[in-house]
Amino acid sequence: MSWMRQAACVGENPDLFDAFTFPAADEAVRICGNCRVVDECMSWVRPNKSFFDGVAAAVVWRNGYRVRPDNSTREDRFIRMRLERGEHVEHFLPEIHGQGTLPFD
Repeated sequence: MSWMRQAACVGENPDLFDAFTFPAADEAVRICGNCRVVDECMSWVRPNKSFFDGVAAAVVWRNGYRVRPDNSTREDRFIRMRLERGEHVEHFLPEIHGQGTLPFD
């Protein structure tokens, strides 16, 4: 993947990109925002449904889901909505890394 050598994150502290909550991820998102290969990075992370945690393509990811500035994912909001309706959510609860997950982003 030759595009990786052109990434803005080359030479940066890799630990910056391990953050998967705000504001801890702010610096990494800023670095990604100046990147020339952000589209390639997004293609590498997203389609694989890799359960990626961290910052890639100027996006914060947790368990393969985009994280909003309020630190929630679509997965979190789906479960919260079901709970507010009084529905049982045990069969919707995400199980990550070999434990299963919800089928959408």
